[in-house]
Amino acid sequence: MVLPGFDGLSARLVYFYPAGLYVNYEIDRVYYFPKSRYLLIFTRQPQKAVGLDTMHGFLLFRLEPLPVAS
Repeated sequence: MVLPGFDGLSARLVYFYPAGLYVNYEIDRVYYFPKSRYLLIFTRQPQKAVGLDTMHGFLLFRLEPLPVAS
């Protein structure tokens, strides 16, 4: 699984759709929920699996600001 990077934030993966393929994927849609600090990323997988199934998925992250160095 290859996860996206986040600049200036700590991102904890909360859940991922287990039937998705998370290598060489494209980001399809992104939704941010500021009150809860959740980021929902829907992925699109251009490669087909055996049987010509698509393996699109989604990743749910909880975002936190990085601690400020004093």
